[in-house]
Amino acid sequence: MFSDAPDINVTVTGSDHLNLTWNVTCEASGFPTNYTFHPWKHMLGEVTIRSDLHGNHEGVINSSKNTLNLNNLSLEDTGTYVCSADNGVRGINGDIIQTKATVLYVKGKPVFVNKKHVVFTGEIGSSVELFVDFYSDPIVTDFTFKRHGSNVENTSRTHTYLSSTVVEVLFYNKTVNLTVSRAHLLINNLTEDDFDDYNLVLENSIGRTDVKTHISGRPLMIATFYYNRFMKDGIEFHFRPGFNGGRKQTFVIEYSSVTSLVWTNTSITDLQEDQTEHRLPNGTYFVTVTKPSPGDYIYRMYSRNSIGRSPDSLNVSVAILSDNNNSHANPLVKVVAGCIVIAILVILCVAAIRFLMTKRILSTKKSRGAFYENMPLQNANVNVYSEYVNNSAVRQFGAEVNEDAESVYENRNDVDMTVLGHEDNLLYADLELVNPKANKEKPIVHGLQNRTEYAEISFGKRGEPLPDSDDEK
Repeated sequence: MFSDAPDINVTVTGSDHLNLTWNVTCEASGFPTNYTFHPWKHMLGEVTIRSDLHGNHEGVINSSKNTLNLNNLSLEDTGTYVCSADNGVRGINGDIIQTKATVLYVKGKPVFVNKKHVVFTGEIGSSVELFVDFYSDPIVTDFTFKRHGSNVENTSRTHTYLSSTVVEVLFYNKTVNLTVSRAHLLINNLTEDDFDDYNLVLENSIGRTDVKTHISGRPLMIATFYYNRFMKDGIEFHFRPGFNGGRKQTFVIEYSSVTSLVWTNTSITDLQEDQTEHRLPNGTYFVTVTKPSPGDYIYRMYSRNSIGRSPDSLNVSVAILSDNNNSHANPLVKVVAGCIVIAILVILCVAAIRFLMTKRILSTKKSRGAFYENMPLQNANVNVYSEYVNNSAVRQFGAEVNEDAESVYENRNDVDMTVLGHEDNLLYADLELVNPKANKEKPIVHGLQNRTEYAEISFGKRGEPLPDSDDEK
C-alpha cells in the first residue's frame, strides 16, 4: 500500500500589529492521515526563544490542522514560527518529522530598546554623544531631539543623525541579536547650560513615541570654603558650591589631625543644595559642624551626585584651642580690622608732623605792628600816585629776602595820617590820595611784595587789629 510523509502548509490570519492577535495555522496532508503535531517553535536568527508553544490540536488526532493563537502582540513576539508534524513516514530528506516555518514582524509605533542608555555623562569642555536605540516597523518618517520643547538644530556644535546597528535584547528572557535603528545627538565643547534633559521624538506611519534622555556629570570642585567663626560647641563654615553636573548634589565636610591624615566625615553628610535654610542671600551656604577636641586640624569639603564625586576643596587649617580661648573671629575680619588700625595710626602721625612743622615756621616770625602804630605822623610832600622810590629789594613773591621789617611800610613818613579816636579805642588807618590827577593816573599801593601773614589790605571793610606776636594769636 502506498504511503508518504505529510506535506505541511502554513497560513496566517489576524493582525501583526502591536497589542492585537495573530493566528498561524499548520495544515498537513499525506498518508496515512494519523498526524502527530508537535509544539510550535519560536526563533530569532539561530536562537530558539520558545519551543513549547501549544496549538489547539497537538498529539495523535484525526484533524489535519493545528492553529497557534498569539494574543496582545509585543515586540518580543517578533521572529520565526516553526510548525512540526509527522505520520510515521520518512520524507525524501530521510526525516520523519516534517516542518514548515513563517516569519512574524510585529508592526507598531517605534519601540525603544536598551533604556538603560538614556543617561549620558560628560565634562565641561568635552564632547558627548547621546544615542537611543529603537525598533520600528514600518520605518520612521521623522526623528527629532527636543530641549524645553524646541528642536535641537544642527549647528557647528550640535549634530543629529540616524544609523543602524545590532544590539542584544531579551526576548522572553533569552538574549537575542536584534537589528535596530539608532538616533544620535552629538554635542561638542560642553557648557554648564548643556547639562539638561533632551527628549527624542520618533514617528512612523502608525504612531508617535518619545523618550527622555539626560546629560549629567559629576560635580565640580567647591568654589570657596572657609571657616567663619567658632561657636560654643561647633565651628561655622561658609562655602559656595561648584557646578552640580546637572544633578542634585550633597555636600560633605571632612577633617583630619595634621599628624594622622585620617579623614573623618562630619555630621552634615545629608546637606543638599536645595535646603534653603542653609543658604545666604548672596548664594553662599553656611553650616555648623561639631567641634573636635583641642588640637590642630585640616578641614576639606567635597560634593557628590548620582554620577560621582567632585574633587576635594582646598584644605583649611583650624586650630582648636581650649574652651576659654575659642572666641575667635573670622580671620578675614581680623586682617581687615588690623589694616584699619594701622591706617588710623599713620594718619594721626602725618597730622602731628604737619602741625609741628607749621608751628615751628610761624614761631620764627615776629610782628612789629605796635612799634609802627606808636610812631608820630608826618605830612606827605610827594605824589603817591605814580613815581616813588623803592627802598626795598625787588623780588618775586615767595622769594627769600633779607630786609628790615620796616620795608613793608617804606613810604610811611611821606604821608600825612591823622589818628582818629573811636569808641572801641581802636586806631584805624585811612588811605588818603594826595594831589590826584583825574583820569590820568591810578593809585599805587606800596609794600605788597613784602607782606607778612599778619598784613592784609582791604578797601571795603574794617578788619580786626593785628596781633603783636604769635603769643596773641
